[in-house]
Amino acid sequence: MIAMTNFNGILSNGAGLYTCLNPRLSTFSLNLWIRRGAMHDAPEEAGLAHFLEHAVFRAISERMGGRLYADLYEHGLDFDATTSDAYVRFEMNGPTESFDLGLDILLRVLEPPALSVEGLQRERLRVQAEIRENDAENSYDQFARARVWRDTPLARTIEGTVNAANRVSFERLAQLHGRWRGRGGFFFSAAGNVPDPEALRARLAAIEPGAPCPAAVPALPEAFFRRDAAVHADAQRASHLCFCFDVDAASFPPAALALAQDYLLGDNGALYMALSEDTGLAYGIDGYLQYCGGVAGLSFDFGVEPARIEEGVAAVVAALNAAKSLPDAELLALRRGMLSLERQRMDDPAGMACDWGFENGILNCGWQDARERLDAFAAVEPEALRGLFRAVFTPDNATLCALGSPRRVRPEALRAILLKLG
Repeated sequence: MIAMTNFNGILSNGAGLYTCLNPRLSTFSLNLWIRRGAMHDAPEEAGLAHFLEHAVFRAISERMGGRLYADLYEHGLDFDATTSDAYVRFEMNGPTESFDLGLDILLRVLEPPALSVEGLQRERLRVQAEIRENDAENSYDQFARARVWRDTPLARTIEGTVNAANRVSFERLAQLHGRWRGRGGFFFSAAGNVPDPEALRARLAAIEPGAPCPAAVPALPEAFFRRDAAVHADAQRASHLCFCFDVDAASFPPAALALAQDYLLGDNGALYMALSEDTGLAYGIDGYLQYCGGVAGLSFDFGVEPARIEEGVAAVVAALNAAKSLPDAELLALRRGMLSLERQRMDDPAGMACDWGFENGILNCGWQDARERLDAFAAVEPEALRGLFRAVFTPDNATLCALGSPRRVRPEALRAILLKLG
């Protein structure tokens, strides 16, 4: 194991810092995490966090006299961001020799976004263009989100709406930014080769946060863990199936959940084999684990030929039921493969900084070094995985959203198949 100088904890100013460094690499990744995402937007301001993510880049560019992207390119730096339901994450990746410049630019995210009037209007147009292009309100994923997370902030789109973007003002952006930089409202993660870890720690500890403004976790839908194999249908030209399973995430170690997700949705995972390689029902399967406090939703979706909708649901149910009785040898092989992938991950600063920050800063895993993280994966026993599959894949946790021709989508027939989970 490579000797690393790491810090994983809370700095004197209340900001978290979680590092998993590798001095043998020639690149770094530094992430800034904001503990306020789309689910914390007020209903009438849905999409505000996503808008502020955009506006921050515009404000930094204006402060730098329009040289932001030229400087990034000249020094081999990649500066990006993403807004999720629970957080906004900014990341800076690049060669170690450009670390100081990358850090300087990243920390400008925490400066008040002093946009010009013209800059705000340009960003408004860009956000609205993104909303129209993604058409999130009419997507398969949004149809499922609106039903799985009904009457909660997670039922909304992350991007918001064109009309909501029209209402964004300087005042609202400034108010939200003040909450972003409140004490305990942000943290950092880093991986790869950071030239002076102690200097980084001192620089981040010197940031002066604002007043604490904790973000509340939204209440769960009333139907959570009481789905009774719910099926929601919608008439669409293309046929698509979206599955979601409620997960009591607090009852399982994060490493076990990661292994379960990899078994089902990883490259050549069980669902890919059952739906693509073995049957040709689908080409690819998209999926993710959506955390919300101590619970999560495990979702996956795929397109299917209209005449094979029920066959597709049956194939998923069969694969999930089979997972509940997998032999030890197969699960041990899965664990070995996951450990191999995680060791390779240590040579990928961008991926590691993201995983390390999410697991320590969001899930509170408390890893102190890479060995401890690998040991957590190695400690997951086959029976623990089978128990997880048995607990999660039940009719009480299952929601199916079926989109397609009303002649082909038969909700009662689909529910009868889903009830075979057991």
